[in-house]
Amino acid sequence: MTLGIGLILGAPLIAALGPRYLCRLLTPAVQPGLALAAWIGSAAAMWASALAGAAILAIPGGTEVDGLLGMARNCLNAATTAGPIPWAQVVAVVLATSTGIAVLRWAMITVQLAWRDRRRRAEQLSLLRLVCRREDSVFWLEEDAPMAFSLGGRAGVVVATTAVARLTGPRRAAIVAHEHAHLRGRHHLLVLLADATHRALPFAPLCRQLPAVVRVLVEVAADAAAARECGAETVSDALADVADGHAPIAALGASNESVADRRAWLHRQRPASRWARSRAGLTLAATASTGPLAASVGCVAGLVLLACPTF
Repeated sequence: MTLGIGLILGAPLIAALGPRYLCRLLTPAVQPGLALAAWIGSAAAMWASALAGAAILAIPGGTEVDGLLGMARNCLNAATTAGPIPWAQVVAVVLATSTGIAVLRWAMITVQLAWRDRRRRAEQLSLLRLVCRREDSVFWLEEDAPMAFSLGGRAGVVVATTAVARLTGPRRAAIVAHEHAHLRGRHHLLVLLADATHRALPFAPLCRQLPAVVRVLVEVAADAAAARECGAETVSDALADVADGHAPIAALGASNESVADRRAWLHRQRPASRWARSRAGLTLAATASTGPLAASVGCVAGLVLLACPTF
């Protein structure tokens, strides 16, 4: 149960301090996919550590398998004059209940947002099928303004206007590649989960900043993916072509975030190594975000050992 207490305390530690170190990853020197994995991984670690800690604390007889907590319980009982108290059970009930309420709130918000997003996306897709012509994997919409966006889901689609079709071949390919990168990376789902996390815990710094950061990072990550296929200069020029477009709600569009900042990011971004683009690199970024959990568990264990050295 020392592990449980450490995990429980690690969750608010990530929520409070996460932005302080994760913001260091928001630079062209770091691949956007790794930064995105670290931010999303931190949010996932926050929820997972809270759940795991509550589960460990709620296990009946858990103190018998945790020597450190048994030591802490004996030390506390010896220091009290009223005799042994069921402090472990009280802590388990309080923490498990509060954690359960928070996670249940997040789950309900996630389901609600997902249901609304699915319904809105279905309505948009039905309309697009009526007014668009489909070629290969792209729905082409008759419109004079250059604009492109993607709709996520199991059958995600890319939508672009005929003004985009009239662009030069490389620029048109860069815009379509950007939108396909959104679909491959399941960026729509990441944005939805970030929004749900913010609504569940709006007072936590990590949760408060997560939606805005994720929205920027998914666009920069899609830019980087398109640049690997079409070249950074071509992507930069293509972004300028669609700078005035606006994607509908529930869609991710090439022009939704600051185009000027993204073009500057593209020009300053270092070429991605094969290792940085691999799953191992993404796993390392996500694992690095769990550092506060190890620190929290270590601190709890150390305090128990220092406070109760004789038990």
